[in-house]
Amino acid sequence: MGTKMRVAILTNDDLTGSIVFSPLLSGSDSFEVVSVALSKSPVKGRGGAVSSVLSLAQKMSFRYWLFLLVTNGLFQFFAWRWSRTSLLPDPASFVPIRSGARKSGIPVLIVEDFNEPDLRKHLADQKVDLLLIRISAILKSGMLSVPRFGTWCVHSSLLPAYGGIAGEFHALRQGQLRIGSTVFSVTEKLDAGPPLAQVSLPVDEQRSLFHHIVSNNQRASDLLREMVEQQAGGKPPGGSLLNAGLDASYFTWPSASDVKEFRDRRGRLVELSEIADLIHAVVQPSSGLLRSRGAIRGGTSKASVE
Repeated sequence: MGTKMRVAILTNDDLTGSIVFSPLLSGSDSFEVVSVALSKSPVKGRGGAVSSVLSLAQKMSFRYWLFLLVTNGLFQFFAWRWSRTSLLPDPASFVPIRSGARKSGIPVLIVEDFNEPDLRKHLADQKVDLLLIRISAILKSGMLSVPRFGTWCVHSSLLPAYGGIAGEFHALRQGQLRIGSTVFSVTEKLDAGPPLAQVSLPVDEQRSLFHHIVSNNQRASDLLREMVEQQAGGKPPGGSLLNAGLDASYFTWPSASDVKEFRDRRGRLVELSEIADLIHAVVQPSSGLLRSRGAIRGGTSKASVE
């Protein structure tokens, strides 16, 4: 058997980053994850957790900020509890990427800037073949030149539509019938590299935004693993492109008027049953997030936080 392809991951240390990337941590016969770099703070220049959270509150609707605070806050509590168990990552599910990587013996770096020279040197020393990212930063040419097979980014929309932030929210707000994700080749311009493959799923008007975010990122994770296996096997990575006829658009954090428009469509940010499942994972981390994953995909509870 030849040498395995060496993969590195750059992502935010949050729920969606874990959904997309943690199933890759187990590697395969053809590739291995050799390094994970996580952002020290979701807001550049804000070193502390409280400072970052308060800074984000100024960028968006209070309701949307509260939605992020509750869902990601509960996930961080779960991540802290799970890190103290003896469980190893389960390839069939998603786990907190920070502790999952460490338990798999993969180096984890916490960085303030994804372009910092020390990180670039580390990736070069690791002889990284492929770089996978999901970050709110533009990588410079020096970083992009490190992996010989290039850098891929996972974005939560069918680019070029809904570039920027909160792709699922804005697609649901505008009444789209499908949402999706794009894996694209990264350039020095934000969200402008050529799409390699896309995946989509139908909108379920009876389900919450949280359900759609989780489901969309799970689909993206499955697509990404398939593409990594293709690249490792010497095949051109890619898949279906589903963006024919879609106009380019760009959005930022949801405003109060955006959230009102979303709610006027009977949209719900998160259902109480989904919050309960996250709380269950915090209380019993040994059960993982499989219970939450199943509940998010199924169930018909009408209780919700709007």
